Amino acid sequence: MRKYRYIALLCITLGLASCNSMLDLKPETDPSDASMWTNANAFEKAANNFYTWLPYMQNRSGSNGVYSYGLMDREEMADMRISDPSMATNTTSNSTYTRVDVDAIYQEYFKQLRAVNLFLKNAASYSKPDEIKKFVAEAKFFRAYYSYLVFVDYGPLQIIKAPLDVNSEELYGARATRDEFADFIISDLEAAISSGALPFQSAIQSTANNGRITLGAAQALLARVCLFEGTWQKYHFNNTTRSKDLLKKAYENASLVMSDNSYALFYNSTLGVKSYRYMFILESTTKCNPAGVLKDANKEYIFRNRFDETIRQSGQNNTHRGRGMMISRKMLEMALDKNGNATTPDYTTALNSCFKDRDPRISTTCGGVGELYWNYEAGSTFNRDKADSLKMTYRAWGGNGFLCNKFGGERAATNTADGFDVPIIRLAEVYLIYAEAKCEYQDGTLSDDDLSKSINKLRTRVNMPGLTNALIPTASTMLNEIRRERTVELFLEGFRYDDLRRWKTAETEMSKPLEGIWMGTGSAFAKSWTLSYPSLNKSYSYTPVEANKFAVSTTGYTIREAASARVFQQKHYLRPLPTKQIELNPALVQNTDWDK
Repeated sequence: MRKYRYIALLCITLGLASCNSMLDLKPETDPSDASMWTNANAFEKAANNFYTWLPYMQNRSGSNGVYSYGLMDREEMADMRISDPSMATNTTSNSTYTRVDVDAIYQEYFKQLRAVNLFLKNAASYSKPDEIKKFVAEAKFFRAYYSYLVFVDYGPLQIIKAPLDVNSEELYGARATRDEFADFIISDLEAAISSGALPFQSAIQSTANNGRITLGAAQALLARVCLFEGTWQKYHFNNTTRSKDLLKKAYENASLVMSDNSYALFYNSTLGVKSYRYMFILESTTKCNPAGVLKDANKEYIFRNRFDETIRQSGQNNTHRGRGMMISRKMLEMALDKNGNATTPDYTTALNSCFKDRDPRISTTCGGVGELYWNYEAGSTFNRDKADSLKMTYRAWGGNGFLCNKFGGERAATNTADGFDVPIIRLAEVYLIYAEAKCEYQDGTLSDDDLSKSINKLRTRVNMPGLTNALIPTASTMLNEIRRERTVELFLEGFRYDDLRRWKTAETEMSKPLEGIWMGTGSAFAKSWTLSYPSLNKSYSYTPVEANKFAVSTTGYTIREAASARVFQQKHYLRPLPTKQIELNPALVQNTDWDK
C-alpha cells in the first residue's frame, strides 16, 4: 500500500499578523493503518491536509502535466484575456485541445477522493464522534468541493464513497447520471451545514481555528454549485423543474451568507474606489498599499488559500504574472461608463483616454501606456519615485491588449515572496449569485430592493450608479446586466470559462476573434506623443513602432487570434475523459463526440 506523507502548510489565523508557526502534519504511520486513527488529534492532522490541495493563483504542474488550475490560468481558458504573442495561444480558449491518454487533474481528483473517503471511513468507527464532528464536516466540504471542480469540466463521474484499492469493483463501474453526481455534491454540503459543527466566521475570528472552513463557506459553495447546475439544466436541457429547485436553493443559501455579519465588502476610505484593486494584494505585516492596510482588515474573503510573506510565501511569480495579464477589447468595452451606460471607450483623444470616465474596476486595475507604476523589485515609495518597465509602445508587455494591474503587488520583494491570499469565494460572488439565481428563478426579473441588497453594493464600492429596472442600458435586459456585472467584478478570478458554458453561450462568445487595442484612423495609439514626468525630471517619446506587429481587423482592432482559429463546438462544453481510463474501465462512456 502506498504510504502517504501529509505536508500541510495551513496557517490558522485569519490576519496572519500574529501567526508564528505552521502545523506539523506528518503522521508517524500510514493513514490506511487503523492504529493511526486513535485520537482527535490524528483526525485534525488528516483534515488539515485537505487544505494543501487548494488552488493557487497559477497552475501547479507535475511530471504528468497540470494537476491543479490556478485562478489566472483558468481565466486564459475563456475570452477576456489576451496572452503575450511570444507564448502559445491557449488551446482551451481556441478549442484546439484534443483527447489525452492521461490527465493529471483527473488523477489528482481520485487521489484526493481516496484520502477523504479513508478519513470518513475511520471517523465512522471512532468511539467519540463529538470530538471530531468538526473535522468530519470539513471532510465532506472538501469532498464536495473537489468533486465540483471535476464535475464542471468532465461532467458526472463515478460516485465513490469508500477508500478503494486497485481491485475494488466500484472502480470499474459506470458513471453516475448528471443529476446523481450533482446531488452527491449537494448532499455532502448539506450534511456539513446541518451537522452544526461548522462555526460562524465571527466565532473563530480571534481564535486558533481562524482560517478553517466555516458555515458561511459551506453555504456559499452550495450556492455556487446550485447556480451552476441550475443554469446548466435550464439552458442545456430545458429542465425547468429541476432548474428552479436548484436556483431557489442557490439564492436562499446566498441570502444566508449575506445576512451573516461575519463578512463585509472590503473598503477603506483612504483607498476609496481603489479598495477593489488593493484588496487582492493585501499582506500580513508588510505595508503594501498607500493606506498601510493589512490583510486582517479584509472580511470579504469567505474561502481562500492562505499565504504569508514570511511564513508561507506563494512560491509563484504572481505580481509579474498579474502585470503581464492583458484585457481584451471585449472586456474593456463590456465595462460601463461612469454613468452606468454602455458606450464605446474614447480611443482618440489621448493615450489611455479609453480608461477615462469608465467603471473604476477597469480604470484602476489597468495600466495605461507610459503610466508610472510600482517597481516591485526596486522598492519605489508610494509617491511613485521610480518607473517600472515604462512601455513606450502601444502594446503592453509584448501583447496588443491593455496591461492589467489586478494581483500586481506594490512593495519591494523577490518575485516569489508575496503573501497574497487566493480568493476562492468572496462576498462579492455571493451577492452576484443571489442576484443571478433569483433573476433566473423569476424568469428574468429582479426587484430594485433585491438589486440594492446585492450587486448594487458592489457598484457603490467603486462609485458607480446602481442598476435599477428604470435604468437598464438600451437594448439590454436585467439578466444581461447581472451577467455583465459578474464578468467585470470577477475578472481574472477564474469564472468566465465556466460561466459561458453554463449559460450555453460559449459557442457564440468563444468563436469570436480575440481583439485588442483599436488602431483605426484617428487612434491615439497610432500617433506619436511626448510624455513628461516632472517628478522624475524625465520625458519619453511614444511612437507606434509596433503598429504593424499584429493584423488589424476591418474595424480597426488589433487581432491576437482570428475568429477562423477559434471555433467552439458542442463537444467542448465538456472535456474528454482520459482514454487510458476508458481502456481500464470499459463501463465508462466518453463524453459526447469525443470518441471520434
